[in-house]
Amino acid sequence: CNAYEPLTPYAGGGLVLPQQLPSMPTAPLDALQVAAATASVAAASLTGFGLRHAGQRGWRWWMAAVWLAVLGTVLAAASAQVPVRFFAEVLLLQWPLTLLIGLRRFHARDALPLHASLDFGALLLVVPVLAAAFAAAPAQAPWVCATAGSLLLLYAAAVALRTPASHATPPLQALAASQCLLAFAPLVALPLQPAGGIDPLVPRAVAAALGLMVAAFVLLTMVGQRTEQQLRESRQRLRTLANMDALTQVPNRRHFNDLATLALRNDPPGSAVLLMFDVDHFKGINDSLGHAAGDRALTLVASSMLEHLRAEDVPGRLGGDEFALLLRGAGLPAA
Repeated sequence: CNAYEPLTPYAGGGLVLPQQLPSMPTAPLDALQVAAATASVAAASLTGFGLRHAGQRGWRWWMAAVWLAVLGTVLAAASAQVPVRFFAEVLLLQWPLTLLIGLRRFHARDALPLHASLDFGALLLVVPVLAAAFAAAPAQAPWVCATAGSLLLLYAAAVALRTPASHATPPLQALAASQCLLAFAPLVALPLQPAGGIDPLVPRAVAAALGLMVAAFVLLTMVGQRTEQQLRESRQRLRTLANMDALTQVPNRRHFNDLATLALRNDPPGSAVLLMFDVDHFKGINDSLGHAAGDRALTLVASSMLEHLRAEDVPGRLGGDEFALLLRGAGLPAA
């Protein structure tokens, strides 16, 4: 009551209400709302990208990590009751490990350091620890939550930094660095909070929102890099199928013509020999032993040819049992 302006009487009796009521502190609620909005943007961007690029391993775990964290920030902004805050804390603390489980699925061919059972064990351990803290010492619960969150972030960052060299990409290293920074932010902010001031949950919610934004960028970049790599490999396979004979694994007629033309253009005139040959009585092999035996004969001829050729020579299968060789830098006796 002392915070309001004094009520003044007027001549006709009664009281005049103050023109302006004092503003109450709204920074904690505003910060939680901003954190919830930021986390929602990260979750929505990941979800939209995932709908257009379905089939990525680990994507469901990433979706669970970001949307559960969004739910935690929403609960923190909605109510200050102890049960609601407990669930909000659990949902905000889970995202580094849930994200890590998704990364293990994403890099399933080469296992990440440590084992996924440790990730699940840490997730299951968080719930009873926080429940005991809220039940036994509610005043100390923010410190317990901040310490648990920092330990989980450092654990996830350590696993990401120890990723095998084949997957140690700059985006993944950036994610680990951001997790290390976010691990200490709530612990530094807690002692600076004035009594009765900022809600202890605010710095952790803001840190989770910032971490989710960085994680969204990193995950989108990693998926984009893998998609680009798969496209390059697909183009390489298609190029190989278009240029190489599938049975004998030597250049087909079109590719042989291209390679031979390029070699003759770059080599001095008269410095190469063109040799053409076929397999005698090949039709009899097919008629008497079957086409599988004929294919085997062609494979043996091609493997023998490749074994005896020099590195600069150009082989090719013209079709059927007909082959061609361009012997570069060779005369007739050498041919």
